[in-house]
Amino acid sequence: MRYVTADGEILRVGLEIKSKQTSAARTSLHSMREPDPKHVAQCVTYGPMYGVDYYVILYVNASKKSWVYPEGEFEKTPDIRAFGLEIKPHDIDAILDRFVYIRNAVDAGTPPELDLGAWTFNNFKTAIAKSLTDDEMTVIRGLRLRLQSR
Repeated sequence: MRYVTADGEILRVGLEIKSKQTSAARTSLHSMREPDPKHVAQCVTYGPMYGVDYYVILYVNASKKSWVYPEGEFEKTPDIRAFGLEIKPHDIDAILDRFVYIRNAVDAGTPPELDLGAWTFNNFKTAIAKSLTDDEMTVIRGLRLRLQSR
């Protein structure tokens, strides 16, 4: 998108649309105060790729709490939430540093530590599962035992 400032400067603005479908509360003013850090990182990565310095992250919630809301209730759990993001050089550097770390780990043959929380929408879960080391399996078994004891 293009935004023209009051003094005529043209700014390129990216738009990242995210869906929320599990609960109307996911976009509530209480639950969502800031955009998801993973989504911010995604937009920061896209910024230099597409020559964009600003992004709007738009969350659209398809889950309805109700079709009819009491007065003032809809404002607490809106269907749409938008957050503006200015992409700054230090944000880009942090993302690129992460890529350098990964590249260096690949070159050295020392993969990053297993992070099960980073597996969301990962197309390589089967390949990762098949290549788990004994140490990584010990970590997973320990996590399972801790979760079962709760």
